[in-house]
Amino acid sequence: MIRNSLCGSWQNVARGGILAACGALAACSDSNGTVDPPPVNASVTAVTLDVFGASTVTGSGGVKFVNPGRYAVIPQYAADSDFAVGTSRASVPSYPFAIGGLGTLTARVSPIAAQPTASLSVAEAFHLRLRQIERAEAPRAIAYQQQLKMRPPVSLQVQAAQAQPENRDFKVLSSLTGSTYTTVTARLLYTGTNVLLYVDNGAPTTNTFTDAEYAAFGRQFDTDLFPIDTAAFGTTSDIDANGKTYVLFTPIVNRLTLSTGSCGSYVAGFFNGADLSGSTNGNRAEIFYSSVPGEPAGGPSCTLLSTAVVRNSAPATFIHELQHMISYNQHVLVRSAGTEAIWLNEGLSHMAEELGGKLYESHWPCPNLPPCPASPGRASTAQIFPDSAQGFLPPNFGNAYDFFSARQDYSLTSPTGFGTIEERGVAWLFLRWLVDQKGESKLRQLVQTRNSGTANIEAAAGENFQTLFADYLTAVLLDDFPGATTGQIASRYQFTSRNLRAIYARLNSIASASYPTAYPLDVNDLSTASDLTPASVAATYQMKPGSLDLFQFTSTTAQAGMSLKPPTGTFRSALKAQVTVVRLPPI
Repeated sequence: MIRNSLCGSWQNVARGGILAACGALAACSDSNGTVDPPPVNASVTAVTLDVFGASTVTGSGGVKFVNPGRYAVIPQYAADSDFAVGTSRASVPSYPFAIGGLGTLTARVSPIAAQPTASLSVAEAFHLRLRQIERAEAPRAIAYQQQLKMRPPVSLQVQAAQAQPENRDFKVLSSLTGSTYTTVTARLLYTGTNVLLYVDNGAPTTNTFTDAEYAAFGRQFDTDLFPIDTAAFGTTSDIDANGKTYVLFTPIVNRLTLSTGSCGSYVAGFFNGADLSGSTNGNRAEIFYSSVPGEPAGGPSCTLLSTAVVRNSAPATFIHELQHMISYNQHVLVRSAGTEAIWLNEGLSHMAEELGGKLYESHWPCPNLPPCPASPGRASTAQIFPDSAQGFLPPNFGNAYDFFSARQDYSLTSPTGFGTIEERGVAWLFLRWLVDQKGESKLRQLVQTRNSGTANIEAAAGENFQTLFADYLTAVLLDDFPGATTGQIASRYQFTSRNLRAIYARLNSIASASYPTAYPLDVNDLSTASDLTPASVAATYQMKPGSLDLFQFTSTTAQAGMSLKPPTGTFRSALKAQVTVVRLPPI
Protein backbone atom coordinates (compact mmCIF):
# COMPACT_ATOMS: atom_id res chain seq x y z
CA MET A 1 0.00 0.00 0.00
CA ILE A 2 1.36 3.40 -1.02
CA ARG A 3 0.29 6.81 0.22
CA ASN A 4 -0.63 9.13 -2.64
CA SER A 5 0.60 12.58 -1.56
CA LEU A 6 -1.36 14.33 -4.31
CA CYS A 7 -4.88 13.59 -3.05
CA GLY A 8 -4.05 12.36 0.45
CA SER A 9 -5.69 9.01 -0.31
CA TRP A 10 -4.70 5.38 -0.19
CA GLN A 11 -3.75 3.52 -3.33
CA ASN A 12 -4.06 -0.23 -3.03
CA VAL A 13 -2.86 -2.67 -5.67
CA ALA A 14 -5.74 -5.15 -5.69
CA ARG A 15 -5.68 -8.62 -7.18
CA GLY A 16 -6.21 -8.03 -10.87
CA GLY A 17 -6.26 -4.24 -10.81
CA ILE A 18 -5.84 -0.90 -9.02
CA LEU A 19 -8.07 0.55 -6.34
CA ALA A 20 -7.68 4.24 -5.53
CA ALA A 21 -9.71 6.29 -3.08
CA CYS A 22 -9.59 10.05 -3.50
CA GLY A 23 -11.68 11.35 -0.68
CA ALA A 24 -13.96 9.75 1.82
CA LEU A 25 -15.42 6.49 0.71
CA ALA A 26 -13.81 3.97 2.93
CA ALA A 27 -11.00 2.54 4.91
CA CYS A 28 -8.84 0.05 3.03
CA SER A 29 -7.03 -2.87 4.63
CA ASP A 30 -3.29 -3.22 4.09
CA SER A 31 -1.34 -6.46 3.87
CA ASN A 32 -1.01 -6.61 7.65
CA GLY A 33 -4.77 -6.49 8.15
CA THR A 34 -4.81 -3.04 9.81
CA VAL A 35 -7.53 -0.59 8.83
CA ASP A 36 -6.92 3.13 8.44
CA PRO A 37 -9.73 5.58 9.18
CA PRO A 38 -11.62 6.86 6.15
CA PRO A 39 -10.59 10.20 4.62
CA VAL A 40 -12.85 13.12 5.34
CA ASN A 41 -13.98 14.93 2.24
CA ALA A 42 -14.92 12.75 -0.74
CA SER A 43 -17.26 9.96 -1.68
CA VAL A 44 -16.05 7.81 -4.56
CA THR A 45 -13.44 5.08 -4.92
CA ALA A 46 -12.28 4.38 -8.47
CA VAL A 47 -11.41 0.80 -9.40
CA THR A 48 -9.46 -0.43 -12.40
CA LEU A 49 -9.77 -4.18 -12.75
CA ASP A 50 -8.76 -6.86 -15.19
CA VAL A 51 -11.34 -9.54 -15.97
CA PHE A 52 -11.78 -11.70 -12.85
CA GLY A 53 -9.97 -9.10 -10.76
CA ALA A 54 -11.59 -8.06 -7.48
CA SER A 55 -11.35 -5.21 -4.98
CA THR A 56 -13.09 -4.59 -1.67
CA VAL A 57 -13.69 -1.24 -0.01
CA THR A 58 -15.23 -0.66 3.40
CA GLY A 59 -17.83 1.78 4.62
CA SER A 60 -20.40 3.68 2.59
CA GLY A 61 -20.02 5.83 -0.48
CA GLY A 62 -19.49 5.08 -4.15
CA VAL A 63 -17.42 2.83 -6.38
CA LYS A 64 -16.55 4.08 -9.86
CA PHE A 65 -15.65 1.62 -12.62
CA VAL A 66 -12.81 3.24 -14.56
CA ASN A 67 -13.32 0.89 -17.50
CA PRO A 68 -16.65 0.01 -19.10
CA GLY A 69 -17.69 -3.59 -18.67
CA ARG A 70 -19.69 -6.07 -16.62
CA TYR A 71 -19.22 -6.08 -12.85
CA ALA A 72 -20.52 -8.22 -10.02
CA VAL A 73 -21.05 -6.21 -6.85
CA ILE A 74 -21.28 -7.96 -3.47
CA PRO A 75 -22.45 -5.70 -0.61
CA GLN A 76 -21.79 -7.39 2.71
CA TYR A 77 -21.79 -6.94 6.46
CA ALA A 78 -18.56 -8.61 7.63
CA ALA A 79 -19.67 -8.32 11.25
CA ASP A 80 -17.46 -9.95 13.85
CA SER A 81 -19.91 -9.19 16.67
CA ASP A 82 -22.81 -11.43 17.63
CA PHE A 83 -26.15 -9.74 16.91
CA ALA A 84 -28.44 -12.63 17.95
CA VAL A 85 -31.28 -11.47 20.20
CA GLY A 86 -32.43 -12.99 23.49
CA THR A 87 -31.35 -15.96 25.56
CA SER A 88 -32.85 -18.28 22.96
CA ARG A 89 -31.10 -16.40 20.14
CA ALA A 90 -34.45 -16.59 18.38
CA SER A 91 -33.77 -13.79 15.91
CA VAL A 92 -31.04 -11.76 14.29
CA PRO A 93 -32.10 -8.28 13.09
CA SER A 94 -31.63 -7.19 9.49
CA TYR A 95 -30.13 -3.83 8.55
CA PRO A 96 -31.07 -1.89 5.40
CA PHE A 97 -28.88 -0.58 2.62
CA ALA A 98 -29.58 1.20 -0.67
CA ILE A 99 -27.90 1.02 -4.06
CA GLY A 100 -27.72 4.06 -6.34
CA GLY A 101 -26.18 4.89 -9.72
CA LEU A 102 -23.14 7.04 -10.55
CA GLY A 103 -23.58 7.43 -14.29
CA THR A 104 -25.96 5.29 -16.28
CA LEU A 105 -25.72 1.54 -15.70
CA THR A 106 -27.72 -1.51 -16.59
CA ALA A 107 -28.48 -3.22 -13.32
CA ARG A 108 -29.53 -6.75 -12.48
CA VAL A 109 -30.65 -7.01 -8.90
CA SER A 110 -31.38 -9.76 -6.44
CA PRO A 111 -35.09 -10.42 -5.89
CA ILE A 112 -36.25 -9.14 -2.53
CA ALA A 113 -36.86 -12.28 -0.52
CA ALA A 114 -39.47 -12.46 2.19
CA GLN A 115 -37.84 -12.50 5.59
CA PRO A 116 -38.47 -15.92 7.18
CA THR A 117 -40.16 -16.13 10.54
CA ALA A 118 -37.45 -16.73 13.11
CA SER A 119 -38.06 -20.05 14.78
CA LEU A 120 -35.86 -22.78 16.14
CA SER A 121 -36.40 -26.41 15.29
CA VAL A 122 -36.63 -28.82 18.20
CA ALA A 123 -33.14 -30.16 17.49
CA GLU A 124 -31.65 -26.65 17.15
CA ALA A 125 -33.18 -25.54 20.44
CA PHE A 126 -31.85 -28.63 22.19
CA HIS A 127 -28.33 -28.20 20.85
CA LEU A 128 -28.39 -24.54 21.81
CA ARG A 129 -29.29 -25.67 25.34
CA LEU A 130 -26.33 -28.09 25.31
CA ARG A 131 -23.93 -25.29 24.38
CA GLN A 132 -25.41 -23.13 27.14
CA ILE A 133 -24.87 -25.99 29.60
CA GLU A 134 -21.26 -26.28 28.45
CA ARG A 135 -20.70 -22.58 28.97
CA ALA A 136 -22.31 -22.63 32.41
CA GLU A 137 -20.41 -25.76 33.45
CA ALA A 138 -17.01 -24.47 32.24
CA PRO A 139 -15.87 -22.99 35.61
CA ARG A 140 -16.83 -26.20 37.43
CA ALA A 141 -15.14 -28.28 34.72
CA ILE A 142 -11.92 -26.27 35.04
CA ALA A 143 -11.92 -26.72 38.83
CA TYR A 144 -12.64 -30.44 38.47
CA GLN A 145 -9.80 -30.78 35.98
CA GLN A 146 -7.42 -29.22 38.50
CA GLN A 147 -8.46 -31.86 41.04
CA LEU A 148 -7.84 -34.63 38.52
CA LYS A 149 -4.32 -33.39 37.89
CA MET A 150 -3.48 -34.32 41.49
CA ARG A 151 -4.14 -38.03 40.93
CA PRO A 152 -1.29 -40.36 39.92
CA PRO A 153 -1.08 -40.89 36.15
CA VAL A 154 -2.39 -44.15 34.73
CA SER A 155 -0.09 -45.78 32.18
CA LEU A 156 -1.30 -46.95 28.79
CA GLN A 157 -0.45 -50.51 29.80
CA VAL A 158 -2.67 -50.29 32.88
CA GLN A 159 -5.47 -48.70 30.85
CA ALA A 160 -5.26 -51.48 28.26
CA ALA A 161 -5.47 -54.13 30.96
CA GLN A 162 -8.51 -52.60 32.65
CA ALA A 163 -11.54 -54.86 32.47
CA GLN A 164 -14.62 -53.05 31.21
CA PRO A 165 -17.95 -53.85 32.88
CA GLU A 166 -20.28 -55.91 30.74
CA ASN A 167 -23.17 -53.85 32.09
CA ARG A 168 -23.03 -50.34 33.50
CA ASP A 169 -25.34 -47.47 34.31
CA PHE A 170 -25.42 -44.14 32.48
CA LYS A 171 -27.19 -40.91 33.38
CA VAL A 172 -28.76 -39.66 30.14
CA LEU A 173 -30.08 -36.16 29.58
CA SER A 174 -33.78 -36.79 28.95
CA SER A 175 -35.41 -33.37 28.54
CA LEU A 176 -35.05 -30.65 25.94
CA THR A 177 -34.54 -28.08 28.71
CA GLY A 178 -31.53 -29.93 30.11
CA SER A 179 -33.13 -30.27 33.55
CA THR A 180 -33.97 -33.97 33.70
CA TYR A 181 -31.76 -37.06 33.61
CA THR A 182 -32.74 -40.71 33.35
CA THR A 183 -30.50 -43.57 34.48
CA VAL A 184 -30.29 -46.52 32.09
CA THR A 185 -28.38 -49.79 32.19
CA ALA A 186 -26.53 -50.77 29.04
CA ARG A 187 -24.52 -53.76 27.86
CA LEU A 188 -21.06 -53.66 26.30
CA LEU A 189 -20.95 -54.80 22.66
CA TYR A 190 -17.59 -53.45 21.46
CA THR A 191 -14.22 -52.75 23.06
CA GLY A 192 -11.60 -51.03 20.94
CA THR A 193 -8.48 -48.94 21.17
CA ASN A 194 -10.40 -45.67 21.41
CA VAL A 195 -14.07 -46.57 21.83
CA LEU A 196 -16.33 -48.59 24.11
CA LEU A 197 -19.79 -49.13 22.61
CA TYR A 198 -22.78 -49.85 24.85
CA VAL A 199 -26.43 -50.42 23.94
CA ASP A 200 -29.25 -49.57 26.34
CA ASN A 201 -30.95 -52.72 27.65
CA GLY A 202 -34.23 -50.91 27.02
CA ALA A 203 -33.55 -50.44 23.31
CA PRO A 204 -36.06 -51.98 20.87
CA THR A 205 -35.60 -55.65 20.03
CA THR A 206 -37.43 -55.53 16.68
CA ASN A 207 -36.82 -53.37 13.60
CA THR A 208 -33.37 -52.73 14.95
CA PHE A 209 -29.72 -53.75 14.66
CA THR A 210 -28.28 -57.08 15.69
CA ASP A 211 -25.52 -57.11 18.28
CA ALA A 212 -23.06 -57.76 15.45
CA GLU A 213 -24.29 -54.68 13.58
CA TYR A 214 -23.92 -52.53 16.70
CA ALA A 215 -20.39 -53.90 17.11
CA ALA A 216 -19.68 -52.90 13.50
CA PHE A 217 -20.51 -49.31 14.44
CA GLY A 218 -17.98 -49.61 17.24
CA ARG A 219 -15.26 -50.72 14.82
CA GLN A 220 -16.13 -47.94 12.38
CA PHE A 221 -16.09 -45.27 15.08
CA ASP A 222 -12.92 -46.70 16.65
CA THR A 223 -10.73 -47.37 13.63
CA ASP A 224 -12.05 -45.00 10.96
CA LEU A 225 -13.61 -41.91 12.50
CA PHE A 226 -12.01 -41.34 15.91
CA PRO A 227 -8.46 -41.12 14.44
CA ILE A 228 -9.63 -38.65 11.77
CA ASP A 229 -11.00 -36.23 14.35
CA THR A 230 -8.08 -36.45 16.76
CA ALA A 231 -5.54 -36.05 13.95
CA ALA A 232 -7.34 -32.98 12.63
CA PHE A 233 -8.34 -31.23 15.87
CA GLY A 234 -6.52 -32.73 18.86
CA THR A 235 -7.14 -35.14 21.71
CA THR A 236 -10.22 -35.72 23.79
CA SER A 237 -10.04 -35.50 27.56
CA ASP A 238 -9.75 -38.64 29.70
CA ILE A 239 -11.26 -37.68 33.02
CA ASP A 240 -12.04 -41.29 33.97
CA ALA A 241 -8.48 -42.42 33.10
CA ASN A 242 -9.55 -45.35 30.94
CA GLY A 243 -8.16 -44.01 27.66
CA LYS A 244 -11.47 -44.45 25.84
CA THR A 245 -14.62 -42.65 24.73
CA TYR A 246 -18.01 -44.22 25.36
CA VAL A 247 -20.68 -44.57 22.69
CA LEU A 248 -24.17 -45.20 24.05
CA PHE A 249 -27.09 -46.13 21.78
CA THR A 250 -30.24 -45.40 23.76
CA PRO A 251 -33.92 -44.73 23.01
CA ILE A 252 -33.77 -41.89 25.54
CA VAL A 253 -32.34 -39.81 22.69
CA ASN A 254 -35.32 -40.66 20.48
CA ARG A 255 -37.69 -39.68 23.27
CA LEU A 256 -36.22 -36.20 23.79
CA THR A 257 -38.79 -34.84 21.34
CA LEU A 258 -41.66 -37.02 22.57
CA SER A 259 -43.42 -34.17 24.36
CA THR A 260 -43.39 -31.96 21.26
CA GLY A 261 -45.41 -34.34 19.12
CA SER A 262 -43.37 -33.05 16.18
CA CYS A 263 -42.21 -35.48 13.54
CA GLY A 264 -40.24 -32.96 11.50
CA SER A 265 -37.23 -32.53 13.76
CA TYR A 266 -35.47 -34.92 16.10
CA VAL A 267 -32.16 -35.30 17.90
CA ALA A 268 -29.91 -37.86 16.20
CA GLY A 269 -27.20 -37.72 18.86
CA PHE A 270 -25.25 -35.43 21.14
CA PHE A 271 -22.33 -34.76 23.47
CA ASN A 272 -23.07 -33.30 26.90
CA GLY A 273 -20.35 -31.14 28.44
CA ALA A 274 -21.80 -31.77 31.91
CA ASP A 275 -20.26 -35.25 31.69
CA LEU A 276 -16.82 -33.62 31.93
CA SER A 277 -17.46 -31.16 34.76
CA GLY A 278 -17.77 -33.40 37.79
CA SER A 279 -21.47 -32.53 37.97
CA THR A 280 -23.66 -34.94 39.94
CA ASN A 281 -25.83 -35.19 36.83
CA GLY A 282 -22.87 -36.13 34.67
CA ASN A 283 -21.15 -39.47 34.13
CA ARG A 284 -17.60 -38.13 34.62
CA ALA A 285 -16.59 -39.74 31.36
CA GLU A 286 -16.38 -38.89 27.65
CA ILE A 287 -19.65 -40.05 26.05
CA PHE A 288 -21.44 -39.77 22.71
CA TYR A 289 -25.16 -40.53 22.86
CA SER A 290 -27.01 -41.84 19.78
CA SER A 291 -30.61 -42.51 18.85
CA VAL A 292 -31.64 -46.07 17.98
CA PRO A 293 -33.75 -47.66 15.24
CA GLY A 294 -37.06 -49.32 15.98
CA GLU A 295 -38.56 -46.44 17.97
CA PRO A 296 -40.13 -43.15 16.84
CA ALA A 297 -38.09 -39.96 17.03
CA GLY A 298 -40.66 -37.36 18.01
CA GLY A 299 -44.24 -37.95 19.03
CA PRO A 300 -45.64 -41.47 19.48
CA SER A 301 -47.40 -41.24 16.11
CA CYS A 302 -44.15 -40.53 14.25
CA THR A 303 -42.60 -43.12 11.97
CA LEU A 304 -40.13 -45.52 13.55
CA LEU A 305 -36.51 -44.64 12.90
CA SER A 306 -35.33 -47.26 10.44
CA THR A 307 -32.02 -49.07 10.49
CA ALA A 308 -31.23 -47.40 7.15
CA VAL A 309 -31.72 -43.91 8.61
CA VAL A 310 -29.58 -44.58 11.69
CA ARG A 311 -26.93 -46.40 9.65
CA ASN A 312 -26.67 -43.30 7.45
CA SER A 313 -26.78 -40.67 10.20
CA ALA A 314 -24.98 -42.17 13.22
CA PRO A 315 -21.39 -42.15 11.83
CA ALA A 316 -21.61 -38.53 10.66
CA THR A 317 -23.26 -37.52 13.94
CA PHE A 318 -20.49 -39.26 15.90
CA ILE A 319 -17.62 -37.51 14.11
CA HIS A 320 -19.53 -34.19 14.34
CA GLU A 321 -20.15 -34.47 18.09
CA LEU A 322 -16.65 -35.77 18.74
CA GLN A 323 -15.28 -32.45 17.44
CA HIS A 324 -17.46 -30.66 20.01
CA MET A 325 -16.00 -32.95 22.68
CA ILE A 326 -12.44 -32.22 21.52
CA SER A 327 -13.12 -28.48 21.35
CA TYR A 328 -14.45 -28.47 24.91
CA ASN A 329 -11.37 -30.31 26.11
CA GLN A 330 -8.90 -28.09 24.28
CA HIS A 331 -10.54 -24.76 25.12
CA VAL A 332 -11.91 -25.37 28.61
CA LEU A 333 -10.09 -28.27 30.26
CA VAL A 334 -6.61 -27.88 28.77
CA ARG A 335 -6.43 -24.08 28.56
CA SER A 336 -8.97 -22.97 31.19
CA ALA A 337 -10.65 -20.72 28.62
CA GLY A 338 -14.23 -20.20 27.49
CA THR A 339 -16.06 -22.31 24.94
CA GLU A 340 -15.82 -21.69 21.20
CA ALA A 341 -18.26 -19.31 19.49
CA ILE A 342 -21.37 -21.12 18.31
CA TRP A 343 -20.90 -20.49 14.59
CA LEU A 344 -17.25 -21.57 14.51
CA ASN A 345 -17.76 -24.57 16.78
CA GLU A 346 -20.54 -25.75 14.49
CA GLY A 347 -18.54 -25.04 11.34
CA LEU A 348 -15.63 -27.11 12.66
CA SER A 349 -17.96 -30.02 13.41
CA HIS A 350 -19.26 -29.91 9.85
CA MET A 351 -15.66 -29.87 8.66
CA ALA A 352 -15.21 -33.04 10.70
CA GLU A 353 -18.10 -34.55 8.76
CA GLU A 354 -16.40 -33.71 5.48
CA LEU A 355 -13.12 -35.23 6.64
CA GLY A 356 -15.01 -38.43 7.43
CA GLY A 357 -16.69 -38.37 4.05
CA LYS A 358 -13.39 -37.91 2.24
CA LEU A 359 -12.15 -41.17 3.75
CA TYR A 360 -14.97 -43.06 2.05
CA GLU A 361 -14.54 -41.07 -1.16
CA SER A 362 -10.97 -42.36 -1.25
CA HIS A 363 -12.27 -45.94 -1.01
CA TRP A 364 -14.61 -45.48 -4.00
CA PRO A 365 -13.10 -42.63 -6.03
CA CYS A 366 -14.77 -40.91 -8.95
CA PRO A 367 -11.94 -39.02 -10.70
CA ASN A 368 -14.46 -36.95 -12.62
CA LEU A 369 -18.06 -36.21 -11.80
CA PRO A 370 -20.65 -38.84 -12.81
CA PRO A 371 -20.87 -41.15 -14.50
CA CYS A 372 -18.53 -42.76 -11.98
CA PRO A 373 -16.85 -46.13 -12.39
CA ALA A 374 -19.15 -49.01 -11.50
CA SER A 375 -18.26 -50.33 -8.06
CA PRO A 376 -19.84 -52.07 -5.09
CA GLY A 377 -19.46 -48.79 -3.21
CA ARG A 378 -22.12 -46.99 -5.27
CA ALA A 379 -25.72 -47.96 -5.76
CA SER A 380 -25.62 -46.02 -9.02
CA THR A 381 -22.87 -44.70 -11.29
CA ALA A 382 -24.88 -41.45 -11.34
CA GLN A 383 -24.03 -40.76 -7.68
CA ILE A 384 -21.51 -38.01 -6.95
CA PHE A 385 -20.55 -39.53 -3.60
CA PRO A 386 -20.33 -43.22 -2.64
CA ASP A 387 -22.96 -44.86 -0.45
CA SER A 388 -20.72 -44.76 2.63
CA ALA A 389 -20.24 -40.97 2.31
CA GLN A 390 -23.92 -40.08 1.91
CA GLY A 391 -24.44 -39.12 5.55
CA PHE A 392 -21.26 -37.02 5.62
CA LEU A 393 -21.13 -34.93 2.44
CA PRO A 394 -24.46 -34.19 0.67
CA PRO A 395 -26.04 -32.43 3.68
CA ASN A 396 -23.22 -29.88 3.82
CA PHE A 397 -23.51 -29.04 0.13
CA GLY A 398 -27.28 -28.74 0.51
CA ASN A 399 -27.01 -26.48 3.55
CA ALA A 400 -24.53 -24.15 1.83
CA TYR A 401 -26.71 -24.03 -1.28
CA ASP A 402 -29.70 -22.99 0.81
CA PHE A 403 -27.71 -20.24 2.53
CA PHE A 404 -26.60 -18.58 -0.70
CA SER A 405 -30.02 -19.02 -2.30
CA ALA A 406 -31.53 -16.90 0.51
CA ARG A 407 -28.33 -15.08 1.36
CA GLN A 408 -29.85 -11.91 2.85
CA ASP A 409 -31.79 -13.90 5.44
CA TYR A 410 -29.08 -15.78 7.33
CA SER A 411 -25.78 -15.02 9.03
CA LEU A 412 -22.34 -16.59 9.27
CA THR A 413 -21.26 -14.93 12.51
CA SER A 414 -24.65 -14.33 14.20
CA PRO A 415 -26.50 -17.62 13.75
CA THR A 416 -30.08 -17.97 14.90
CA GLY A 417 -30.22 -20.29 17.89
CA PHE A 418 -27.53 -22.92 17.53
CA GLY A 419 -27.42 -22.17 13.81
CA THR A 420 -29.98 -23.02 11.19
CA ILE A 421 -28.95 -25.65 8.67
CA GLU A 422 -28.31 -22.81 6.21
CA GLU A 423 -25.97 -21.08 8.65
CA ARG A 424 -24.16 -24.32 9.38
CA GLY A 425 -23.68 -24.69 5.64
CA VAL A 426 -22.03 -21.31 5.17
CA ALA A 427 -19.77 -21.89 8.20
CA TRP A 428 -18.64 -25.22 6.75
CA LEU A 429 -17.98 -23.74 3.31
CA PHE A 430 -16.07 -20.78 4.80
CA LEU A 431 -13.77 -23.18 6.65
CA ARG A 432 -13.47 -25.36 3.54
CA TRP A 433 -12.17 -22.31 1.64
CA LEU A 434 -9.92 -21.24 4.52
CA VAL A 435 -8.33 -24.70 4.70
CA ASP A 436 -7.86 -24.69 0.92
CA GLN A 437 -5.98 -21.40 1.27
CA LYS A 438 -4.04 -21.98 4.48
CA GLY A 439 -3.73 -25.75 4.89
CA GLU A 440 -5.46 -28.41 6.98
CA SER A 441 -3.18 -27.72 9.95
CA LYS A 442 -5.28 -24.60 10.59
CA LEU A 443 -8.09 -26.81 11.88
CA ARG A 444 -5.93 -27.95 14.78
CA GLN A 445 -4.79 -24.38 15.38
CA LEU A 446 -8.42 -23.20 15.55
CA VAL A 447 -9.25 -25.78 18.23
CA GLN A 448 -6.07 -25.81 20.33
CA THR A 449 -6.32 -22.23 21.52
CA ARG A 450 -7.86 -19.86 24.04
CA ASN A 451 -9.20 -17.73 21.18
CA SER A 452 -12.74 -17.95 19.88
CA GLY A 453 -14.88 -16.65 17.04
CA THR A 454 -13.51 -14.21 14.48
CA ALA A 455 -10.50 -13.44 16.71
CA ASN A 456 -9.63 -17.12 16.49
CA ILE A 457 -9.93 -17.02 12.69
CA GLU A 458 -7.71 -13.94 12.49
CA ALA A 459 -5.03 -15.44 14.75
CA ALA A 460 -4.92 -18.71 12.81
CA ALA A 461 -5.06 -17.14 9.34
CA GLY A 462 -2.87 -14.13 10.08
CA GLU A 463 -5.36 -11.87 8.29
CA ASN A 464 -8.18 -9.50 9.07
CA PHE A 465 -11.59 -11.20 9.15
CA GLN A 466 -13.15 -8.56 6.90
CA THR A 467 -10.61 -9.36 4.20
CA LEU A 468 -11.12 -13.10 4.58
CA PHE A 469 -14.90 -12.75 4.45
CA ALA A 470 -14.79 -10.67 1.26
CA ASP A 471 -12.36 -12.99 -0.50
CA TYR A 472 -14.33 -16.06 0.55
CA LEU A 473 -17.50 -14.62 -1.01
CA THR A 474 -15.53 -13.78 -4.14
CA ALA A 475 -14.29 -17.37 -4.29
CA VAL A 476 -17.85 -18.69 -4.06
CA LEU A 477 -18.79 -16.42 -6.99
CA LEU A 478 -15.75 -17.17 -9.16
CA ASP A 479 -14.92 -20.81 -8.43
CA ASP A 480 -14.55 -22.55 -11.81
CA PHE A 481 -16.34 -19.64 -13.50
CA PRO A 482 -17.57 -20.58 -17.00
CA GLY A 483 -15.15 -19.57 -19.72
CA ALA A 484 -12.22 -18.85 -17.43
CA THR A 485 -8.89 -20.18 -18.67
CA THR A 486 -6.28 -21.87 -16.49
CA GLY A 487 -4.58 -19.31 -14.28
CA GLN A 488 -6.99 -16.51 -15.18
CA ILE A 489 -8.65 -16.55 -11.74
CA ALA A 490 -6.34 -16.09 -8.77
CA SER A 491 -6.10 -19.16 -6.53
CA ARG A 492 -7.30 -16.94 -3.68
CA TYR A 493 -10.66 -16.84 -5.42
CA GLN A 494 -11.08 -20.58 -5.87
CA PHE A 495 -11.75 -23.75 -3.93
CA THR A 496 -8.83 -26.04 -4.66
CA SER A 497 -10.39 -29.14 -3.09
CA ARG A 498 -13.80 -29.08 -4.76
CA ASN A 499 -15.27 -27.97 -8.08
CA LEU A 500 -18.34 -26.28 -6.66
CA ARG A 501 -19.96 -25.41 -9.97
CA ALA A 502 -19.67 -28.92 -11.33
CA ILE A 503 -21.03 -30.46 -8.13
CA TYR A 504 -24.00 -28.10 -7.94
CA ALA A 505 -24.74 -28.43 -11.65
CA ARG A 506 -24.86 -32.19 -11.18
CA LEU A 507 -27.13 -31.87 -8.12
CA ASN A 508 -29.40 -29.55 -10.11
CA SER A 509 -29.67 -32.15 -12.88
CA ILE A 510 -30.61 -35.03 -10.58
CA ALA A 511 -32.52 -33.22 -7.80
CA SER A 512 -33.94 -30.03 -9.28
CA ALA A 513 -36.61 -29.71 -6.59
CA SER A 514 -33.90 -29.24 -3.95
CA TYR A 515 -31.42 -27.49 -6.28
CA PRO A 516 -33.61 -25.39 -8.62
CA THR A 517 -30.66 -23.51 -10.11
CA ALA A 518 -27.31 -24.80 -11.30
CA TYR A 519 -25.38 -22.60 -8.84
CA PRO A 520 -26.52 -20.73 -5.72
CA LEU A 521 -24.50 -17.51 -6.27
CA ASP A 522 -24.78 -16.64 -9.95
CA VAL A 523 -25.40 -13.29 -11.62
CA ASN A 524 -27.40 -15.12 -14.30
CA ASP A 525 -30.11 -15.77 -11.73
CA LEU A 526 -30.61 -12.09 -10.91
CA SER A 527 -33.76 -10.20 -11.88
CA THR A 528 -34.39 -8.65 -15.28
CA ALA A 529 -32.00 -5.87 -16.23
CA SER A 530 -33.07 -2.26 -15.75
CA ASP A 531 -31.40 1.13 -15.99
CA LEU A 532 -29.85 2.68 -12.92
CA THR A 533 -29.00 6.38 -13.11
CA PRO A 534 -27.75 9.04 -10.69
CA ALA A 535 -31.35 10.12 -10.25
CA SER A 536 -32.61 6.66 -9.38
CA VAL A 537 -32.04 4.48 -6.38
CA ALA A 538 -32.83 0.80 -6.42
CA ALA A 539 -35.20 -0.56 -3.84
CA THR A 540 -33.88 -0.58 -0.32
CA TYR A 541 -32.60 -4.02 0.58
CA GLN A 542 -31.79 -5.67 3.88
CA MET A 543 -29.09 -8.03 5.05
CA LYS A 544 -28.28 -9.65 8.34
CA PRO A 545 -24.86 -9.13 9.95
CA GLY A 546 -22.49 -11.72 8.52
CA SER A 547 -24.37 -11.89 5.23
CA LEU A 548 -24.30 -10.57 1.67
CA ASP A 549 -26.23 -9.69 -1.44
CA LEU A 550 -25.34 -9.81 -5.13
CA PHE A 551 -25.86 -7.36 -8.00
CA GLN A 552 -24.59 -7.05 -11.55
CA PHE A 553 -23.86 -3.69 -13.16
CA THR A 554 -22.96 -3.22 -16.81
CA SER A 555 -21.64 0.04 -18.21
CA THR A 556 -20.90 0.93 -21.82
CA THR A 557 -19.07 4.09 -20.80
CA ALA A 558 -16.08 4.77 -18.60
CA GLN A 559 -16.35 6.23 -15.10
CA ALA A 560 -19.83 4.90 -14.33
CA GLY A 561 -20.39 3.40 -10.92
CA MET A 562 -22.66 2.72 -7.98
CA SER A 563 -23.21 3.90 -4.43
CA LEU A 564 -23.73 1.85 -1.30
CA LYS A 565 -25.24 3.57 1.71
CA PRO A 566 -27.87 3.18 4.41
CA PRO A 567 -31.25 4.74 3.58
CA THR A 568 -30.60 7.32 6.30
CA GLY A 569 -27.65 8.25 8.46
CA THR A 570 -24.58 6.07 8.53
CA PHE A 571 -23.93 2.36 8.82
CA ARG A 572 -23.61 1.03 12.33
CA SER A 573 -19.86 0.49 12.74
CA ALA A 574 -20.21 -3.02 14.18
CA LEU A 575 -21.81 -4.17 10.92
CA LYS A 576 -18.46 -3.74 9.12
CA ALA A 577 -20.22 -2.72 5.91
CA GLN A 578 -18.13 -3.22 2.78
CA VAL A 579 -18.55 -3.94 -0.91
CA THR A 580 -16.57 -6.22 -3.20
CA VAL A 581 -16.41 -5.44 -6.92
CA VAL A 582 -15.51 -8.21 -9.37
CA ARG A 583 -15.00 -7.60 -13.08
CA LEU A 584 -16.68 -10.30 -15.14
CA PRO A 585 -16.02 -11.26 -18.76
CA PRO A 586 -18.39 -9.80 -21.35
CA ILE A 587 -21.33 -11.96 -22.30
